[in-house]
Amino acid sequence: MQDTNTKSIIKLIAKYCSPKDILNQDTRIYHDLNIYGDDADELLEEYSKLFNVRISSFKFTDYFPEEGDIITSTIIRILSLKPTKKYKELKIVDLTLGIQTGSLDLS
Repeated sequence: MQDTNTKSIIKLIAKYCSPKDILNQDTRIYHDLNIYGDDADELLEEYSKLFNVRISSFKFTDYFPEEGDIITSTIIRILSLKPTKKYKELKIVDLTLGIQTGSLDLS
């Protein structure tokens, strides 16, 4: 059973993804929903304001590529034979914990 905060977060995230996406506490924002760049930034800003959560210490680029980074990194990886950057997972449960602590600090 989902608590009120989790339900509210899922409702917020649903605005940024496909209606076909399955949302639960273990859903990963970038890896499962493909939310990144400006959309991820807007989502986190709205989350911060709506739930009064500090996100100033959250390291965005550890969890999400920027707009255009997916294409650029693919081209660079092909040309240089370097592996693609791995991004940390940000799950809905992490956002719920952020509401409880008042800060999205996953370090």
